[in-house]
Amino acid sequence: MYFRLTAVSLSAILLTSLLLTFVFYGVFRKEVMSNLRQTAYALKASGAYDGKYPENNTISADMLRITVIADDGKAVYDNEADIASMENHAGRSEIKKAMLTGEGEAIRHSHTIDQSMFYYAVRLNSGYVLRVARQSGSILGVFFAAVPVILVIILLL
Repeated sequence: MYFRLTAVSLSAILLTSLLLTFVFYGVFRKEVMSNLRQTAYALKASGAYDGKYPENNTISADMLRITVIADDGKAVYDNEADIASMENHAGRSEIKKAMLTGEGEAIRHSHTIDQSMFYYAVRLNSGYVLRVARQSGSILGVFFAAVPVILVIILLL
């Protein structure tokens, strides 16, 4: 009897933790996208990326990657990567959507810097696209970060 009660309790705790992880990740995702959107529109309004770019990747954006993409999909500026080695971005979902509707977003793995990223892109007055990105944690990463807390809760219960 005691074993069954313990098994049911552990199952309930793990299931609740897993479901809460998905809920919190959804909230986190919305918050990050909202912040990236605000940043992208602020940078667009500044005009700083509408035609002139530093010779070297000198702009430090504190964990924010900034890329400007020409209307043919070629990167013309990136503050973290060498644009000469970057592949064409015309097929990227956030870029295609930004070119069509003015803005686009995506979450995916960046092969250029080998990390999972949140992306938000806006079309500039020049017709180019300004894309801002921030590293993201995967849903599994969020869950595994919560594992120590889950274990403490299990021990307390």
